[in-house]
Amino acid sequence: DGYGGGGFGSHHPVHNSKTSAIESHNYEPDESEVWRAYVAQVHFSNRGQWWTTGKKRSLKRWILTFMVGVIQAVLAAVCNFCSRSLSSRKYDYVYELLNPGYEEDMAAADAVADDDLAMDEFAGDAGGDATGASASGAQAASSTGISAFWAFCLIQTLLAAIASVFVWIEPVSGGSGIPEIKCYLNGIDLPRVVR
Repeated sequence: DGYGGGGFGSHHPVHNSKTSAIESHNYEPDESEVWRAYVAQVHFSNRGQWWTTGKKRSLKRWILTFMVGVIQAVLAAVCNFCSRSLSSRKYDYVYELLNPGYEEDMAAADAVADDDLAMDEFAGDAGGDATGASASGAQAASSTGISAFWAFCLIQTLLAAIASVFVWIEPVSGGSGIPEIKCYLNGIDLPRVVR
């Protein structure tokens, strides 16, 4: 009942179905007399030795902790690189939709700027068509802006759908993962984390 009466309520940590899957992977019941006797026996058997079983076990735990940290750092760096790469490609694609033929126009302008005579002829020919070119240019800019907006929305929706599929497959992946890794490194073995 939670008050020392001996009954088992729904909040009891051992018999609660929600917490029965959560257990510590280095829990040592050091409050029992049997455990204290075992520790004393191991201590006396290791007396005078530099490399003991306790040091070996501690070294293995530190190596495991270090490896989990390194693997987590590598995975975080790979995820960061992939995220930046996808974001850069998305913005480059939208920029190309907003500015069609920008590279070709710049190359043509450089070629024309090299020849003064060609520049004067280009300015003379463009003067007569100024109103028609500006009207068609405004209409083209409007349609490219709308198509770029919808392409941006579609790419964002596609990336969000891919992320939601991963969360649907494994709900633990919905968060940052930092609290789960902290629990793991502190000795709590959460279900479906780091498996």
